[in-house]
Amino acid sequence: MERHTSEYVNIHKWLYYHYGKASHCDNKECNGEGKRFEWAHKNGNPWEKDIQNFMQLCSKCHFEYDSERREIALKSLISNASYIRTEEEKDRLRKARLGSKWSDGQREKRNKYIVSEETRNKLRNSALIQWKKIKENA
Repeated sequence: MERHTSEYVNIHKWLYYHYGKASHCDNKECNGEGKRFEWAHKNGNPWEKDIQNFMQLCSKCHFEYDSERREIALKSLISNASYIRTEEEKDRLRKARLGSKWSDGQREKRNKYIVSEETRNKLRNSALIQWKKIKENA
């Protein structure tokens, strides 16, 4: 997940609100010298608000963990360039997005493109009429 995107900020706000600041390192191989702790995303959908999808790591372990995952992801992308999401993954994404709140700017943008069913039918009929005229003239 890219840092400083709205999704990144929202999921970290959710973590902090429900579980507080990260306070320790879950890595069993860590020497325990870390002083700064962070929430790290484990796997699957990074926007899914599920504590099982996160762990606490010191900043050093978090960096190493993410570096390993990036390398694995890159190899996977190279070997499987035509990756398509399964219906189950799409469903999980939809459910995860249901809980997100829209900013006023996002809502305004969305509302700009919402068209009533009546308008949609008028546009469809207009397009059909134009298409028929083009076919007749050809």
